[in-house]
Amino acid sequence: INPEQCVEHKMVPLYKEGNFAVVAFADPLCHEAVKSMEFSLGCPVRVTIAEEKKILRALEQNYLPTSLIQN
Repeated sequence: INPEQCVEHKMVPLYKEGNFAVVAFADPLCHEAVKSMEFSLGCPVRVTIAEEKKILRALEQNYLPTSLIQN
């Protein structure tokens, strides 16, 4: 998964559920972000909602160097 893509679209992958990936989005109605994540993961995405600050915190703690996160 492209870290910059996750920051840009404010999304974080959470877990795999069957053939789906569950991904938290700050804006779950951004179809471009959902399609982009499906392409990156190579599977359908189930969308869940999370606050932007929580997504950025999760990305910072688990995926990215802090230099990529700009609040």
